[in-house]
Amino acid sequence: MPRIKEGVSLNENGVLTSMDISDGLLVDLKKICDESKVGANIQLHQVPVDRYLKEAWEEDWDEFAVTGGEDYELLFTFKANLIHRLNKLVDLEFTVIGEITGEKGVVRILDSDGSDIDYKSGGWDHFQHPR
Repeated sequence: MPRIKEGVSLNENGVLTSMDISDGLLVDLKKICDESKVGANIQLHQVPVDRYLKEAWEEDWDEFAVTGGEDYELLFTFKANLIHRLNKLVDLEFTVIGEITGEKGVVRILDSDGSDIDYKSGGWDHFQHPR
């Protein structure tokens, strides 16, 4: 289900950038970063991933988790001083998965050691022809 009510609540509580993850976490985060002229570092181990995905795709679950789409979960950024206000919202459960950086347009997925992880796909691109 689209998270419309939660999106409205985020906006009412100071969050200015948000979107659903319909095309994949990596590509949708890149859209936010490009428009905001910032970058981001995502900690893979902090991304919530269903255990069934991890069990069914033991070697590829991480790539599916960050490049797969149709999740309709909300992806949003906020200033650190808003976290206490957002944590108090009864209708909103969220997980902090990374941080915004000053590296314009650079989105990194990092493993638990802080090393970059590169994926073949960034997510769904509506303007790319299938091969």
